[in-house]
Amino acid sequence: MINVVKYNLYRAAKNKIVLILFAMCIVLGGTVTAVSQYLGGSGGFDFSLIVLAVIVPSMIYADYKDGIIRNKIIAGNSRRGLYIANLISSIVIGASFWLVYQAVLIIIMNAMPGTPMFTGLHAIVYLCIGIVAVAALCSIFTFIAVNFRSHYSIIVCIFVYGVSLLISSYVLNNAMPMSGYSIKSVLYNLVPIGQLLLIEKTVPKYCWSLPLLSVLVIAVITFIGNLLFEKKDLK
Repeated sequence: MINVVKYNLYRAAKNKIVLILFAMCIVLGGTVTAVSQYLGGSGGFDFSLIVLAVIVPSMIYADYKDGIIRNKIIAGNSRRGLYIANLISSIVIGASFWLVYQAVLIIIMNAMPGTPMFTGLHAIVYLCIGIVAVAALCSIFTFIAVNFRSHYSIIVCIFVYGVSLLISSYVLNNAMPMSGYSIKSVLYNLVPIGQLLLIEKTVPKYCWSLPLLSVLVIAVITFIGNLLFEKKDLK
């Protein structure tokens, strides 16, 4: 499984499109922040997440298209191992993109007079909790890509990201209570996009329960995804 992860990451590192998008995360991280702050906004659009909705399914679909996934199984890798390897690869790539993007955001926003974003422990807590939420989002994208086995999985991932962003933004902007046990608050806290929006607004006074919810999402999605992948015909 480790060798599969290394191969996936090596393949991603050699992909020119991935490298270009990685560079765009760095550039847009600063540009979007500056423009947003100039207009009185709160940090701008998180370009790194929509990139993940494209990269994760693209890489997994390429394995199906080129027959690589069958070769990996012939080489002795179990289906469960392949699924976990794809998940780990997706999380590593996703965390890298998101961390670079957020690092630029934090640096630029802290450099602007009178508009600090996060400092010290606040920034560390935000990034640590955020990585777990990004991992949960990657688990959803991996689930879709592995089991759809089509280039349409890219469209589905983007759609899922867009819908969850719209719903989460609507809930947050309408000041819905984030604590308590209402169905809406529980669902909001379970959605990775909702978690990322929430920790940006409330860290560090809230959110330590969110990593646990993210881990729950990862565990459930991965369990179901593995079951479906085990039964999938790869011919």
